[in-house]
Amino acid sequence: MNLILNRPRLVIAVTALITLFFALQLPRAQLDNDVMSFVPATHPEKMAMDEIHDTYDATIPMSVGIEFSYGTIFSAEAVELVRALTEALESLEDVRSVTSLTNADYIEGVDGGMRVTSLVADDFSGTTGEIEELKRRVLSWELYDNSLYSRDFRATQILVGLPYRIDADTREAAYYRIRDILRQHEQPGVNFYFAGDPVIAVLLSASMRSDLLVLIPLVVVVVLTALFLFFRRTGGVLLPIITVLVSSVWTIGAMALLGIALTMVATVIPVLMVAVGSAYGIHIVNHYYRTLDGENAPVDADRHKQIIEETLRTVGKPVLMAGLTTIIGFGALTTSQVGPMRSFGVFTAFGVATALLVALTLIPSLLLARGPGATRRRPASAESGEFSDSPGTARDTTGVFLLGLYTILSRGRWRVLFLALVAGSLAVWGTSRVVVDNELIMYFKGDTEIRRADEFLRRAFGGTRTFNIEVIGEEAAALTNPEILQAMDDLARYLVASWPEEVPKVLGYQNFIMRMNQVMHVDEPPPGSRVSRASPHPLREPIPFWRLGRDLADEGSRDG
Repeated sequence: MNLILNRPRLVIAVTALITLFFALQLPRAQLDNDVMSFVPATHPEKMAMDEIHDTYDATIPMSVGIEFSYGTIFSAEAVELVRALTEALESLEDVRSVTSLTNADYIEGVDGGMRVTSLVADDFSGTTGEIEELKRRVLSWELYDNSLYSRDFRATQILVGLPYRIDADTREAAYYRIRDILRQHEQPGVNFYFAGDPVIAVLLSASMRSDLLVLIPLVVVVVLTALFLFFRRTGGVLLPIITVLVSSVWTIGAMALLGIALTMVATVIPVLMVAVGSAYGIHIVNHYYRTLDGENAPVDADRHKQIIEETLRTVGKPVLMAGLTTIIGFGALTTSQVGPMRSFGVFTAFGVATALLVALTLIPSLLLARGPGATRRRPASAESGEFSDSPGTARDTTGVFLLGLYTILSRGRWRVLFLALVAGSLAVWGTSRVVVDNELIMYFKGDTEIRRADEFLRRAFGGTRTFNIEVIGEEAAALTNPEILQAMDDLARYLVASWPEEVPKVLGYQNFIMRMNQVMHVDEPPPGSRVSRASPHPLREPIPFWRLGRDLADEGSRDG
């Protein structure tokens, strides 16, 4: 306290330098809403996903849906549009893979074996014969169904893969480049739909930026208005807000300095600093002005210094205890296994500590440096300890309201207990109805572009969400065993049959083996090669589509 009272300008200077240092870090602050950041790195599911992506060099998919209002995808114009988009997307540096109607692999049988080509040849010119051949190829393999074409043939999909370990800036740059490409190819009668987890992450960050630009000024204006109505003087308005500004700059600057990205959870920290951090400064300033205005004689520098010292001794400890309990409350979040939640707890606690420190050091120093200024005489009612300051002021109105509320409640303790019991019961009932969910797409309003795109892609294709099932053989070449492949196919069909809405499409290694078996031997689906989707127990019905391959192998071994 002696440093504050004797060297206020030094306190101001040190605080200003620290604030300047953290302010210089603000341009480095990043927003990142990757859903995987919420999963602990040591969580089994996260480790399994990392292993799968590393083993198979998998990518993070984004979907570009193309809907033709007039006609179908089987037209020269539609194919040329898809090919132009595919080539443009393939040219992007940050795009790892692009799969579309024009470049998807097509397996066909030839004399003595098979070959893999693209669905659409490089010399495609759009003749009727080429269109019919494309249609035949697409319909010959169910892999393309609900993946590259919709059931009504009015829409197709381009799958764009980004690197699995992609940083927020690169992901955002890729999104805006793809969006620009789609806008360049807009034409009448064609609708584009762009969705996927990377798209959601980018749009969430953009929404957070716009929300912060609106919420922070709005909250500040509300707090400034309330402070002005209560104090009716410049110091009472500005000093608490200084606490908020300094603590916010220090907190966000510290996050930027340490490379901690702002997630959808952490973006509420600035707003919390306005709501929570301003309270400590308000207590200091309120007690200071009440004491100052209660002086009967002009206040000189020495008396002014005594008033500030009395203020710190009187309200300093309650303010300190209030701040410490808040810090402990937010600090408890450090035990969370969710990284963004843990960071939110750490830096919110840091921000509250900063606001507390500024309220107890910077505000008294500013008051000392400014001097006593003019005082306002209070009426006798205020000096006797009543709530009012002067009739008709905001403080008078607030005091009357609080005194009236106290009078009502103090005269009926059973009424208070009854209301508390009702409120507690409603709280317990409401808690039991809480639904825990983190479907990020639901964070957007139903009429937003991303929600419409996501709904269209789920309706017309296999959706924009995926999950992986890894099958590991116990010995080398185990996945060439027809029985294992049969089980994989049975599982895929069982998932689609059991949850057609949630799992409309399953793709796997067995699809390509089936296709190769088909084109090399008969070039048409062998009898019994498909299980009826209406079958209630697809896993119990063996599918003999491997029998031809086994018979040929057995025949070859006998010939040998």
